[in-house]
Amino acid sequence: MKTKLLLKTLICATFITAPMLGACTPVKATRGNLLAQEQVQQIEPGVHHKSDVARILGTPTTKAIFDENTWYYVGMQTEQSAFLDPEVVDKKVLKVTFDEMDMVLAVNDETKKGVDVPIESRVTPTSGQNLTVVQQLLGNIGRFNPQSSE
Repeated sequence: MKTKLLLKTLICATFITAPMLGACTPVKATRGNLLAQEQVQQIEPGVHHKSDVARILGTPTTKAIFDENTWYYVGMQTEQSAFLDPEVVDKKVLKVTFDEMDMVLAVNDETKKGVDVPIESRVTPTSGQNLTVVQQLLGNIGRFNPQSSE
């Protein structure tokens, strides 16, 4: 009798804890343009043009403020477990500079220089009213007009 009760308890515990363990799986997110090393190695100074770089690496994340001939590719991968804050797992910053003829001068990995790429947590505001749940539920009462049959 005790063996059956123990077995049932073990089975119930297994079915209860299995979904909980699945919920702890970390969620990965990639922000920006996280380039693979193979892509970066394809770019050769003096050989490739701006259009080649854009074709191989994609459009840059940003350009230098006062120099249109400096492109930055910034990307990072984060991992978030349950309700905890996201943790940066991988981060890369690549700087590509061009000459006056739009040919690649240099490709530099700027990741080690400690460029801080903060995660933005603000929410973009939308136009309109901010309604409570009750206002949304009760807001349309009496607002319909039945079609008149003429």
